[in-house]
Amino acid sequence: MKKVRLGVIGTGTMGRFHLGKLGEVRNVELTAVCDIDTGCAREAAAPYGCAAYDDHRKLLKDKVCDAVLIVTPHYAHTTIGIDALRAGLHVLVEKPISVHKADCERLIAAHKNRNQIFAAMFNQRTDPRYRKLRQLVTARSARSTVSRGSSPTGSARTHTTHPANGARRGAAKAAASC
Repeated sequence: MKKVRLGVIGTGTMGRFHLGKLGEVRNVELTAVCDIDTGCAREAAAPYGCAAYDDHRKLLKDKVCDAVLIVTPHYAHTTIGIDALRAGLHVLVEKPISVHKADCERLIAAHKNRNQIFAAMFNQRTDPRYRKLRQLVTARSARSTVSRGSSPTGSARTHTTHPANGARRGAAKAAASC
């Protein structure tokens, strides 16, 4: 397998965490680091001997990467992700993929090439504590009912709060996407 040339966009707390862990990942070569603060980009890139950028568009234009890891503030994920996908790069974005549902949908829709990988980092979903918590919430949600008031005949109307309920399907699907 050939090495994947990776660019990390964002050098805040999570960006530096990821940079520190890249040495443990086989077949990945860090080729670029990007941050809107030029000093931070240079400082983060120096230990790795890779290129430093202060604009993600310049990084994408220079074609120094096969893939990017987007670790910027959440509101920037959509724009950078769309730009990277359009540039033909593989994209891994930290959670959440975007702040608003419409932005999530735009970013997902920008992934058109089946040969490109587009993924979101959901690092907690494999943690046994969170898996158990999800199992408990899902089981309870499937069993619970919520009173919706009285009908004209006086009998109470109820509906399930399970995500499969038609009224909740779109919201559950959107929440799962982000």
